[in-house]
Amino acid sequence: MRKGTLVLLMVGLLTASGSATGYASTPTPMQQVAAQLAEHRATITLALPDVKQASAILESAIKADEYMGMIIKSYTIRTSSTAGKSKGTATYKIVYLESKAQSDYVAAQAKQIVAKLLTSKMTDIQKEKLLHDYIASHVSYDHSLRKYTAYEALKTGEAVCQGYALLTYRLMQEAGIPVHIVSGSVSTGLHAWNKVKLDGQWYNVDTTWDSQEKVDYTYFNVSDAALRRDHSWSQGGMPAATTDYRAMLKAKIKAKDKYAIAYQAIMKDIGDNVTSLADAIKLIDDAIAGKKTSVKFNYLYGKRNLKQDVEAMSNEHADGAKSISFSYSYLNGVATIEAKLAY
Repeated sequence: MRKGTLVLLMVGLLTASGSATGYASTPTPMQQVAAQLAEHRATITLALPDVKQASAILESAIKADEYMGMIIKSYTIRTSSTAGKSKGTATYKIVYLESKAQSDYVAAQAKQIVAKLLTSKMTDIQKEKLLHDYIASHVSYDHSLRKYTAYEALKTGEAVCQGYALLTYRLMQEAGIPVHIVSGSVSTGLHAWNKVKLDGQWYNVDTTWDSQEKVDYTYFNVSDAALRRDHSWSQGGMPAATTDYRAMLKAKIKAKDKYAIAYQAIMKDIGDNVTSLADAIKLIDDAIAGKKTSVKFNYLYGKRNLKQDVEAMSNEHADGAKSISFSYSYLNGVATIEAKLAY
């Protein structure tokens, strides 16, 4: 008997979707592999009718669970078969970023966090905001670039983008909110974030970049068009995010939705998005006209001089306020600005 061997190595981020559970009949080779991946088996041996399908079977099994797809660090595949025959055996060697016990810990913690923060009377819009805020306020970026998992995010309070995306995925999933993990890139290299579905529409949420000294909302529920300003990714089978989240909230508030008061509170936290100095000044003028004590917004200033623009906002607003003071934070051409108004 002559042996043939195929060896493949994969390292990096994976994007996946679907489920690997609930087999109604005899499991397929892919389902068999998926079930063993769920148990974090380091070695999986499988008899196959065609060893040429070994790689495709593993890739399909990985794509069956997005969380699992992101915690597989690397794998090798070795196949053996009789000369001239397609039937044979595939042996998969898997290296995981999280152990089974660690993944179980994440799942258990997700249940506790969701039970503590959320109630059945909340809408998905409310739930997602609370979970976003929890992650952005409890996890800090790991500048050592060594912590890649949701387990490390929960246990140590630090993770890189992959850990943020995994934790976001698990918490949203536990809350019953449709969610995906997106793998792409930014100016500094590879990056990961999430897509969530609220009221039938998909939005991008980047909890990594919203985790600043205080919770930020620059990358909270933004459209694909807005995110492509500094994120790149292949759409593939991912759902498109085309809706303006803030416009959606405003429409619900204007229509006196049952949860309008809750949505007004969300809008107060996240602020409007404005793209020009003129729009920013008008927003401040409108706040003064309404005798508001503060106004918060995200200013997409791009390559403009942010300091000069803030000075212009202070100098060019309409009369009516005794004083106006600004505080702001900024990242990648977007500033979160809050104007305090006194009369």
